Amino acid sequence: MNAAVQLDIPSATYDLELVSGGIKKVKTENRRADAMSWMDPRKIQVMPGFNARIRTPSYLQHLRDIVESMKGEDGYLIDKPISVFVAREGDADVVYAVGGHTRLEAALTAIEEGASFTEIPVVLLPKTTNMVDMTVDLYKGNTGRPLTPYETAIVAKRLNRMELSESEIGRRLGLAQSHVNGLLLLAGAPRAIATMVINDELSASEAINALRKHGIRAVEILQQAKAKAEAEGKTKVTASHLPGAAFNKAVKRSAPLLFAAAKSITQDPGYAGLSAESRTKLDQLLSELAALEVAPDAAAA
Repeated sequence: MNAAVQLDIPSATYDLELVSGGIKKVKTENRRADAMSWMDPRKIQVMPGFNARIRTPSYLQHLRDIVESMKGEDGYLIDKPISVFVAREGDADVVYAVGGHTRLEAALTAIEEGASFTEIPVVLLPKTTNMVDMTVDLYKGNTGRPLTPYETAIVAKRLNRMELSESEIGRRLGLAQSHVNGLLLLAGAPRAIATMVINDELSASEAINALRKHGIRAVEILQQAKAKAEAEGKTKVTASHLPGAAFNKAVKRSAPLLFAAAKSITQDPGYAGLSAESRTKLDQLLSELAALEVAPDAAAA
């Protein structure tokens, strides 16, 4: 992707609260089939800024593919309902999309372009559904095209602002707490780093590692790494472009020689002259490495 592409990033702050409306009224006003109702998608509203999707070229192509599919013989697939919440606003009941924003937009576009259907299947969420539940569904409900790491970071940040702890966010999203910690760090990253991740010029994991290691200097370091990658004709920053990469590679290559040299030092007559602290550190390190040297691969791993 062109590095110059700038995209709107959904806010990690979302403070809208909805009051449950008349679900029964909506059900009776629309055609029903078992647990699903059928609605004209043009009657379904979208909460401004709620969807965590970022409209990258890849996502827009995905959306277009769904539109073309809906315009074909199959129309709107009945096994792909969208979830909606009926909210009371003033004297009116307003139906908001909660899950299935891409399918809703595709359906609206397909109808405008001549698709044969005028209704889509919906599942009405219970009155007890709250904004935390809806935010969690942004992540867990997107199984066809899962959220990207940065989009997931937006969801995690919103849940954190709703006073969920890292462990609770992890439980609700099905992610390890350490993963959630990294996502929250990514969600708060400077826009320059966020843009690199969104544009697939930098992996989320490398961005998180740089933020943890370098803090405020991460932007400068990653921009330098990006320039280095581009000079090599690469479109994505990897660990090899980051500071210390050459040193780490050299250490890995020289490790056996360093180990052998360290062992020879312990056999030198002058070894006893080192301080007790230095000898203890070296002895402990050599003991651990020696154990791994003779251990089976599985045990070493």
